[in-house]
Amino acid sequence: MITIDDRLPVSDSLTPVNARPSNQGAWWLVLLEKAFAKLNLNYANLDGGMSYEAMRALTGQPVVHYITSTQTEPEIWQTISLTKGQHFVMTASCLKDQSGLLGGHAYTLLDVIELKGQDG
Repeated sequence: MITIDDRLPVSDSLTPVNARPSNQGAWWLVLLEKAFAKLNLNYANLDGGMSYEAMRALTGQPVVHYITSTQTEPEIWQTISLTKGQHFVMTASCLKDQSGLLGGHAYTLLDVIELKGQDG
C-alpha cells in the first residue's frame, strides 16, 4: 500500500509540474503519478516508461502488451474490440505524432465502439 498526501509539485503559475488534471476537473491521474513517484522514491526517477509497466507496478494485476506496429488495422481493431465488456483498463500510446495523437504520450481507452458510415 502506498499512502500519499495532496501536496503536489507546482510551477510558478500554480499548475502541476507533471501530469495535469483533466479538462473536466478529474485529479486521479495527478495523484496516481504521485503514488508511482513515491513507489520509485521521487519524481526524478520517473522518466518516460510504458503505461503497462505502471499498471502492473501499481495494481499487481497481470497485463498484456501488444506491439501494434506489427499488426494491420483490422488486427488492431480485433485486439481492441475483444476487450469490450471485459472491464479491462486499457491504455495506448504512439512514438510519434499521428492521427491527432501526440507521440510519447499515453492515452486511456474508455470504450470501444464501431461507427459505420452510410456505405456500411
